[in-house]
Amino acid sequence: MLYPFGMRVIACVVTAWLYASVSFAAGSVLTLAEAEALFTKNNFNLIAQNYGVEIEKALIIQEKLWDNPELSVDQNIYNKSTKKYFDTTATGQSQVSITQLIYLVGQKGKAGEVATFKAKSKEEDLYDLIRRLKLELRSNYFQYHYKTKILEFYAESLDHLEKTLETAEKNFSAGYITLTEVMRIRSMVFSIESERKTLVLEVKKHLEDLKVLLGGHDGDFQTEIAESYEVHDYRPDIGTVDSSMNKAYDSRPDLRSIAFLRKAEKYNLTLEKARAIPNLRLGGTYDRASNYIKDYYGLLVSFEIPIFDRNQGNIAVSSARLKSFEAQEKQLQLELEREIRMAHTRATENILLLKKYKGRFRDGFEKLTAILNSNYQKKYISVLEFSDSFEALRNSVTQYLLLKAERLESLENFNFAVGKEIVSLSHAPKED
Repeated sequence: MLYPFGMRVIACVVTAWLYASVSFAAGSVLTLAEAEALFTKNNFNLIAQNYGVEIEKALIIQEKLWDNPELSVDQNIYNKSTKKYFDTTATGQSQVSITQLIYLVGQKGKAGEVATFKAKSKEEDLYDLIRRLKLELRSNYFQYHYKTKILEFYAESLDHLEKTLETAEKNFSAGYITLTEVMRIRSMVFSIESERKTLVLEVKKHLEDLKVLLGGHDGDFQTEIAESYEVHDYRPDIGTVDSSMNKAYDSRPDLRSIAFLRKAEKYNLTLEKARAIPNLRLGGTYDRASNYIKDYYGLLVSFEIPIFDRNQGNIAVSSARLKSFEAQEKQLQLELEREIRMAHTRATENILLLKKYKGRFRDGFEKLTAILNSNYQKKYISVLEFSDSFEALRNSVTQYLLLKAERLESLENFNFAVGKEIVSLSHAPKED
């Protein structure tokens, strides 16, 4: 039986098979869809958690198995009358008994139900781990992509600035400009170099985190964001807060996991109450010569007398644990509602903010850097105007590219909060 959400896992596995034979050389492009396929196939946390699910499913089988019958043999070692060792003939003594433990009041069935719900909870934990790691994967992918774009802008800007600095130093040596102008340009170069150094470390960390999530992926790679996501008008329909909450109640694996644990404990409470009733042991015995008649056949029946131990402690433990799961479920529902409200607000604001700047910012900031440098070298603008304009441009570029990453991250965070992929970020959206 496939539990809800199971179809999505099958889709992930199929996707992983499609990309299983793909190997990426250093510097090649790794799309988000390809990264997720490698993640699904190779991530060691998922592999370990999947074995945990298999363990719980195996326990279902074990709980439904009956105990093996018990066979006992009592054989006379030495017969004084016949002077024989281990005399198994009609003149010797042998006794054979076989017994079987019989569980009463449906204990085996109840134990099987407990194990089944625990396995379902463990399976939902696997889906929750996929949900959390996928958020981490996509977040690192987006940050790596756009911060790399910022580094590319810095590299282009530094190339122009260093040429401008070289020209300024020559002009200073010739007495055409003051030392103040040279120092301001040097300061600009130093500032962007310092920021670039910090950003390089951040990009390296995102890359290393991605490699770990992909199961030790070798080599560096380039990222790719679909052009459709770069369109300012692209505004996905994320629905209302109320509709998102309704979807989350059905989709969130962590909520489903705790619900299955609550159901498992509910069955466990009935099981512990059933265990207060003693089980029965039935069997038969054969005695060749030591009983009141030769070749004695008897019926064996035994059970405990519930005078002292009526399983009171385990019943109390199960009852308290059930109340604990009920409280945890209610708390998780409150946290779920808060997360969705926050995620919905964040996604909406980022979508609107990026759309607001439609037409105000365009890609190709490198050209603006070249124009600024050219205007300064031609003395169309002063060094102060050049410095202020470049700083404004640099801040705009950085914030603009980070806003793009923030928008995609907020959409993924919204998917995470709902527990369902409302907005697909693995593939390009359809153009209007």
